[in-house]
Amino acid sequence: MIKLRLSLLGLLVICASFVSPVYAETKIGYVNAVELVETAPQGRKALKELEDEFSGREQGLLAIRDEAVALEQSLSKNSLLLKDSEKTEKTRKLVELQRRLQREQRELSEDFNLRRNEELAKLQVIVTQAVVKVAEDQNYDIVFQQAVWFKPSIDMTQSVLDYLEKNTK
Repeated sequence: MIKLRLSLLGLLVICASFVSPVYAETKIGYVNAVELVETAPQGRKALKELEDEFSGREQGLLAIRDEAVALEQSLSKNSLLLKDSEKTEKTRKLVELQRRLQREQRELSEDFNLRRNEELAKLQVIVTQAVVKVAEDQNYDIVFQQAVWFKPSIDMTQSVLDYLEKNTK
């Protein structure tokens, strides 16, 4: 019985000696995916393009808002001087402008969010490709994007950002 236990213990020690070097050579990395998406130069470029794309519509909304504000001020200043029919007409026009403004604001918001999500999806693909490229170049075995805790020494976020900076299209 003692020989069997010693034999099993010896076998366990031998097996452990083969397994531990494999784990010692494993290179693990971590990237902060949110930081990569928020700070990648490709993300800043996409945001600037979105702002340019929607700036004309925003200017149109501001013009409608200014028109509504001016009409409302005119109504409140001149309400005693206006005929009932003129007052009714201006009030109806104000309500129409306010409805149009709300509708166009909602449409703009929906269109902007749709386009932003499209650009975000493209950016996530670019960031993922960059993480894979850096991991392959630096011989990582596995890279995590979520962790409860990690040693700063395995954080490769800056390396990926540097890669993205160099490869901005």
